[in-house]
Amino acid sequence: MPPPRRSNAGRITAFTLAVFALTSGSSWLGTFTKARVSVEFHSQPSVTLEPQTIALGEHLWGQLVQFQLHVINSGAHPDKITKVSPDCDCTSSGEEYVGRVLKPREAATLDFTLEARLKPGHKASKILIGLDSGAVLTATVDVDVMPAYVVTPDAVDFGDVDMNGAAPAQRLITFEPTEAKFVGVSADAPWLAIHKGERVGCTEILLEALPQLVPPGRSSANVIFKTDDDVRPEFAVLVHARGVQDLVPEPLHVFLAGSREERVMVYDRENRPVKLMALESGDPRVHAELLEDGGVAVWRDASVDDSTKVTVWDDKGRSGRFLVSVFD
Repeated sequence: MPPPRRSNAGRITAFTLAVFALTSGSSWLGTFTKARVSVEFHSQPSVTLEPQTIALGEHLWGQLVQFQLHVINSGAHPDKITKVSPDCDCTSSGEEYVGRVLKPREAATLDFTLEARLKPGHKASKILIGLDSGAVLTATVDVDVMPAYVVTPDAVDFGDVDMNGAAPAQRLITFEPTEAKFVGVSADAPWLAIHKGERVGCTEILLEALPQLVPPGRSSANVIFKTDDDVRPEFAVLVHARGVQDLVPEPLHVFLAGSREERVMVYDRENRPVKLMALESGDPRVHAELLEDGGVAVWRDASVDDSTKVTVWDDKGRSGRFLVSVFD
């Protein structure tokens, strides 16, 4: 029996598969070639930053500390600095280095000067350097700022001060020198008294809030320490006090403008009305008069240009005072 003959359809199918395989192989080979060429064409430069951590150590506040960063291009293609962002307390923003081209195998030196600011303690900050290739280089800068002197505490709150009390409220403030010397101390409010005592290694200040002079309500003042430090010759300690009394005028501070008359109501600490029996003005040109409803009318002469206080008493012997300020 003669062998079976292969049909034309079979020969056509085999030829089609061969052509498809050859075409697919050529297409894959072309894709591989294009990918290899693309990688070579877009290879990125290798740029590094040294050092990445700068430990500047301890420096007295106000000092200028210089340091350098080195941007190194170890690749085969150029790159360019597009941005410099120093987060440290540096005297330069780094803009002078923006646009600097880094050639292959080239290093650029960036000079910075850090100012040790007045706030003592450890501070860590960063410097960011952006490149045209899209890379961002980061360096960390560590510095410990040392004070020329230390004042403790840096704020004082007396809280409630009984304005009818006999003994002053007291707080202690300590001045410890490291480089600077203590020169003097003063307060900018008459209700504060200062007493100084020299100790081994420090100066102690006894601060007193005088009850009879503390204004009603919340008041603030400053205690100023003077030193021989060139960077920070003065240091202010903020002082708060709240004057409280048996009788509570509302308002506690009256403002007289021109010839206008103002009205003050007086209550006890439980906010109950009281029966006033007497009053006294610290300046005869500031007039105060008791009203039938328990209030006080206040006005002034045209010649008054200062502030004073008015004290009131009720039928139980309790007292309270309020401030009067005048304006044209």
